[in-house]
Amino acid sequence: MDDLVTFLTAQLDEDERQADALQGASWWIDTDEERIGDAVRHFTDDDRVLAEVAAKRSLMAGHEPVENWGYQKFQCRECAGKCHSRSGLSCDQPDAPWPCEILRALAQPYAGRPGWRPEWATEATA
Repeated sequence: MDDLVTFLTAQLDEDERQADALQGASWWIDTDEERIGDAVRHFTDDDRVLAEVAAKRSLMAGHEPVENWGYQKFQCRECAGKCHSRSGLSCDQPDAPWPCEILRALAQPYAGRPGWRPEWATEATA
């Protein structure tokens, strides 16, 4: 039931571990191309990676499975509080399947890594 959460948490843990290992490291780029150096610095910015990990963990909070009184076996607690009409109002039969689109979207950058499941792809990436 929470396999996607377990997978996503493991990916964030690895991102965090790698960024922590880079904290304080100095980067030297042997290139005449300033653009290449800027790109490398962007993708090796450990503070940015740590901030992204924290933001993703914050988004994950509250997105957890709850029983859905017979409509579906489980739905997302956070998403179920919003009506499927996207009005923001609660409704009797919310369309909030588990795993929800938010968690699936957060997991997309890790598609193809060991443990990834094709059913976690979003409509945009399927």
